[in-house]
Amino acid sequence: MAEHFYKHHAEEATRKLMEFLSTILPEKKISIMYFDEAHELRSQFWIFLRLVQLQKAETKMWYAFMGTKSSISYFALLLPVRVSLPLRLLAHV
Repeated sequence: MAEHFYKHHAEEATRKLMEFLSTILPEKKISIMYFDEAHELRSQFWIFLRLVQLQKAETKMWYAFMGTKSSISYFALLLPVRVSLPLRLLAHV
């Protein structure tokens, strides 16, 4: 399901963003997006993380997630259920 969503929605948006950034950044640079208080994203954090894993390796875009009020265990995938729940939620988007 995540592969389908990425292919039909996120892949083109990522490509367009990288094309835009290439007009304002030197060619050999990368883009880094910071998400402060990432725990506030709740289930969308897990959905986004799954989609980012499908991003092509040559995409020069990195992501940094920060959270000052959350525990480190929140950001660790301990059970497969943590991934499947957000993907089920994604089906209703």
